[in-house]
Amino acid sequence: PILSDQSEFNVPNWSEDKPNILVVDDETVNLQVLTNHLSLQDYNVTQVTDGINALKVIEEMDQKNVQFDLVLLDVMMPRMSGFEVCQRLREKYPHDKLPVMMLTAKNQAEDLAAGFEAGANDYLTKPFNKLELMARIRNQQEMKELILQRKISQSALDESDRKYRELFNRLPDVYYRTDLQGNIVLTTPSFEKILGYAVDEAIGLNVGEDLYLYPELRMDLIQKMKSEGIVDRFELQLKRKDGQIIWVSATMYEYRDADDKILGVEGIFRDITGQKQAEEMRDRLASVIHQASEFV
Repeated sequence: PILSDQSEFNVPNWSEDKPNILVVDDETVNLQVLTNHLSLQDYNVTQVTDGINALKVIEEMDQKNVQFDLVLLDVMMPRMSGFEVCQRLREKYPHDKLPVMMLTAKNQAEDLAAGFEAGANDYLTKPFNKLELMARIRNQQEMKELILQRKISQSALDESDRKYRELFNRLPDVYYRTDLQGNIVLTTPSFEKILGYAVDEAIGLNVGEDLYLYPELRMDLIQKMKSEGIVDRFELQLKRKDGQIIWVSATMYEYRDADDKILGVEGIFRDITGQKQAEEMRDRLASVIHQASEFV
């Protein structure tokens, strides 16, 4: 049906597997020609005779969770031009959500530029060729689908990144990376709990000079890592920001770029101070028991 001011729009009984196209033109002949072309190519077509009703129909469709896949919009219309309609649409619908193709008898550069400035995705000059019309419509469909798939992929990537960061931030042990000189370039928030430095303070610290109780040990561990591929659960003492000495179990290995070039060292510090204190207490108790037994 052709919709005018007096028409009440109801969502047609469309085929769900066909794209929905809104044709807006004040010339009945143009509407019929476009509808004939599109219907033969399995599109659901709605006809509107002016811009005001086009905006109304799109809004009502949106409220019923039904969307148009493309708007074919005549430029020269009474009451509201195609440029104005497109500008109004772009206030709510981005280019990828509701593509708009302008239909115009003008083909001057300034007219075409005005269409794009108003928010059009494409334009077609009248009189148009049927093959070109269908090719441009298919192009808009493919672009819309491509953008949609990219958004879905990006959304999945963002969710994966969010989960990774959540796990990264919740790690109880210290994960870190250093450059080849041993300067920290990345670490987890747990660095502050275990070593007393906030993350921004930790970046730039030298593992050997600023953290190791015995700085010369770093080169020994580097050599061990190069010969064995990994340093696994090596126990050593580190200095906290407040000067306290803690024990950690250290695991470290080289990390590389895509070309297999060594960029630095990454590893994990696990605080085992409580464990070492318990071992020391046990050894002392064993020593006391042993000494007491000698006097029995």
